[in-house]
Amino acid sequence: MKTFAWILCLMSINVLKAQVDRYDVLIHEIMADPSPIVGLPNAEYIELKNVSGKTIDLFRFKIDNGSTTATVSSSYLLLPDSMVVLCSRTQTIFFGDLKTIGLSSFPALGNEGDLITLKAPDGKTIHAVAYQSDWYSNPVKANGGWSLEMIDPLQPCARDNWMASLDAKGGTPGKENSVVKMASGSHPLQGLQCIALSADKLLLKLDQGVDSISALSNQRYQLIGFDAKTLLVKIMAPLFRDIELTLDKKLEPEKIYTLMASGLKHCRSNRTDTISIRTGILKDPIKGDLVINEILFDPPSNGSDFVEIRNNSKSVINAKGLLLAPKNEWGVLGNGYTLSSDHFNIFPGEAVAFSTDTGFIRYHWKSSPPAHLIQTGSLPSLADDKGHIVLLNAKAEMVDELKYTDDMHFPLIKDRSAVSLERVNPFAPSSFLSNWQSAAASAGHGTPGQENSQYLQSDSLDATIIISPNVMSPNNDGKDDLLQISYQFEIDGYMMNAYLFNERGQFLCKLVDNQLCGTRGDFYWNGLRNNQRLPDGLYIIMTEMMRMNAKPLRFRKLIGIRSG
Repeated sequence: MKTFAWILCLMSINVLKAQVDRYDVLIHEIMADPSPIVGLPNAEYIELKNVSGKTIDLFRFKIDNGSTTATVSSSYLLLPDSMVVLCSRTQTIFFGDLKTIGLSSFPALGNEGDLITLKAPDGKTIHAVAYQSDWYSNPVKANGGWSLEMIDPLQPCARDNWMASLDAKGGTPGKENSVVKMASGSHPLQGLQCIALSADKLLLKLDQGVDSISALSNQRYQLIGFDAKTLLVKIMAPLFRDIELTLDKKLEPEKIYTLMASGLKHCRSNRTDTISIRTGILKDPIKGDLVINEILFDPPSNGSDFVEIRNNSKSVINAKGLLLAPKNEWGVLGNGYTLSSDHFNIFPGEAVAFSTDTGFIRYHWKSSPPAHLIQTGSLPSLADDKGHIVLLNAKAEMVDELKYTDDMHFPLIKDRSAVSLERVNPFAPSSFLSNWQSAAASAGHGTPGQENSQYLQSDSLDATIIISPNVMSPNNDGKDDLLQISYQFEIDGYMMNAYLFNERGQFLCKLVDNQLCGTRGDFYWNGLRNNQRLPDGLYIIMTEMMRMNAKPLRFRKLIGIRSG
């Protein structure tokens, strides 16, 4: 008996002396929304797992969500490779024989997401998880009753290391996670954004946490082609995936830089990665800097609206603070909806699409780049027949607006559901009806986050070509008998050619033959080829402008011809 007591005493001494390092204990499973019940108690819980190889006493460990903190008030020895469930003190009875720790003031877990932090008694962050509802990757399970489980404990900082439980009960509290076999090796570090907080301060945002000690070395960071040095590096707790850099020189406006971060070490392994990411000084957008570039206002029954915004300026513009507001038929502006609550750079010439369901966009338009899709909490209600939306900057100043109707779609399209309206020329006014066209069928009737399928191909930002109407009917009834090609240039001296092709791309005839252009003017076509009417159908107009010592400018547009 004395021997047994002595062994217990030695174990106790070893536990007391054990140094608890970051990631020794992990937040391993999260039940944020237990209702509707699938097979587990109607109780929120957090599961902890000891991955350290040593016994750890959880006495005075803390768990919090940023607003509420709960403390383990008595000794609990968590053995190596074992798990324990944290829940409200009043709900431990529901978990039966499972190993649980009941906490007073157990923090409420947000259904849509939350930041949960586990801290040691000395306040050191041991592990933190900022979970999101889209981690479930299943709309049914995201609706409640299923837990989020960590896939690979060796990658505790990776965002894509979580998924909905595969267990029939909806979770595996106190047991090995059901998704453990889904592990697919180490995920490389990726740079998500690099925000210029000021001319000499950058915020590098990574997709997962890094080893904070190795990342503090200022020699790891370099701006390519710019001899600025990094004076100070600050790693943001508790996730350790945001790095603030202070430079010894100021960045120049209207210039894009590439930040190289080399040898960044993963948070719980010796693997290192090097990333490169663009950045630049931010500009507060004014009218014309950003434009509404594409809109889907009549999605399929299982889909969601989206609004795409394009950066027409020469500077980086951040999406944080942008608002989208409806305007009623009397011209009264409604409440603004925040498009992004987090930093997101929109670079010159690029476009990003905002939607309440980017998962639908990724599924429906598989070629849309995920990096150019932003999940937003809400958008103004976009009616299927007509509407009016206004893009505002952070000061609530109007940047662009669009008044749309379903009549702006190509008339020969019968089913307009899941067909977006695209801006033809990003530099022509939004109010020009001829500057909007239905997205091409070859692009899946939409191009969110990509170059528009109806985009006017131009090497110059100083040329505007408008071709109207979208469908001409050369029957001499006085309506849409003529096709009008309108041009506007910053300088004169251009020569114009215009060509007609059928929808298969076969050349038919020349509409404008080497005509000298001024800075503004129009050409017209009567719809005839060799004085003969063309069959009803789809045709392609391509205009070509040439000028001495300049690259040719080429624009194209799809039109329709019908006899009625």
